Amino acid sequence: MTFDLFLEYLLQHFNYSRQCINLPLTTTNCSMFWSVAFSISAFVMFLVFVSLIRKVMLDRAEFKAYQNRMIQRAKVAEPDEMKKVQWQPDYDFGDIDGNDLAAKMRQELNKSKVADAPAIPS
Repeated sequence: MTFDLFLEYLLQHFNYSRQCINLPLTTTNCSMFWSVAFSISAFVMFLVFVSLIRKVMLDRAEFKAYQNRMIQRAKVAEPDEMKKVQWQPDYDFGDIDGNDLAAKMRQELNKSKVADAPAIPS
């Protein structure tokens, strides 16, 4: 089939379709056109319906998964188990006096200053 024959075939079908659209449904020569047109429109409506149902089902599944995540997140362990994993700060600093601590800090600062000071050439 050449391209010219294909274009002629398309033009014939276009003219046939245009003629059948303007005629009533009961016309005998247009029954094939209307059956194909109704079949195509029914198939398109079916695809739209299936895609909408699929979207609704996916949204429901996503919402259910979200609810399950929130339920799992809200679960808390027993109080004994929570005490095992809870952070306990260590406030045992020993018997260090504030003045002794300040003196030690001054000594450390003086040591670091002496170590960082540049050597004086003699």
